[in-house]
Amino acid sequence: MKLIETIQNKIKALHPPGTSCDKDIAMAVLMRDPDNFASLINATDFFAEKILPEDLVERDSRLASLRFADMEKMKKKGQTLYRDVYKTWYGRYTFHVGLENASDGDPTLAVRNLNYDSTDYHMQTAAKQKENRKKWEKKPEGLTNQEWLRKLENKDSLDMVFTAVLFTGEVWDCATDIKDMIRVPDDYVKRKPTWPLEIINPHEMSDEKILAMESNDMKFFMGVVKYSKDSEAMKNFINTYCNTFTVSPEIAYITGVVTNTKWLEEKYRWQREEREESENMCLAFEEWERKARKEGETTGIAKGKAEGKAEGRVEGKTEGINEERARNVLSMHGNGVSAEDISHLCNIPYEEVRDIISSSRS
Repeated sequence: MKLIETIQNKIKALHPPGTSCDKDIAMAVLMRDPDNFASLINATDFFAEKILPEDLVERDSRLASLRFADMEKMKKKGQTLYRDVYKTWYGRYTFHVGLENASDGDPTLAVRNLNYDSTDYHMQTAAKQKENRKKWEKKPEGLTNQEWLRKLENKDSLDMVFTAVLFTGEVWDCATDIKDMIRVPDDYVKRKPTWPLEIINPHEMSDEKILAMESNDMKFFMGVVKYSKDSEAMKNFINTYCNTFTVSPEIAYITGVVTNTKWLEEKYRWQREEREESENMCLAFEEWERKARKEGETTGIAKGKAEGKAEGRVEGKTEGINEERARNVLSMHGNGVSAEDISHLCNIPYEEVRDIISSSRS
């Protein structure tokens, strides 16, 4: 019992309450890449010209890193984000572009989006006032008393703020505008306040629109998200389109985490820091299918054998594995510790932990 209590305390340290989950970290890494960010925002057709990745500057210095290890350290500390992703686009005009990630419909997001954007406008105004206060030692000629008092000229302008929502769920079933949350009949007031959400939903995008995205990583990610609940449709998408380009191991891992596609998550877990496009996902999918069929056949044969041979099968599968290690792994797993956490805590390769657990179920 003392061993189990020690393990449970270590698990709490790994996952303190109130921190982001693995899916949040994966999405943060995905969208902090300027190529992916530009590709996604360009798919909204909101702007008259395309955003170039090199024209983007990260606005959240606390989370400027794209590395999983750095993100996970912050997760353990319980640190949170003001916005999920926030960048400044220096194109023909200057825009501050935010992105929120949502895997379920979020009824608070319409209000939060308004608060995020209005806070930015307030900060821009305060920065302009500070700049003018330093510049004006005395009241400039032609300045009105009100302008002098407020430290803001009537001609001073602000940069536009734009926030989009990447929705990886299926159906957004709540407010898409602040006006949707105000329960007053339209004919009772002259107008309602409006602050709409720009929702990017892969499920509502055509394959053509997804494949027109500039980033190959985003083509794969958005396509798999779109068909994540239909394995046959996902297979068709991958086999039809993904043989024309390669993606990075990092994006394959991220896609697996976000869509709960376990074979992607497990296959690329140890390559998740690799960002070079090198993986042919058609071949990877075929390899997984062959492995799944083989495991299915093995399982079918095993089920047909006499129950008395079960123990022998376990011993055969765990041959060469230290018996003490195997017992500890099974004991921890039986008390609710995940295979990934066992791997971290005991410094055992993840594949070995998974094999031990799988052997015990045979």
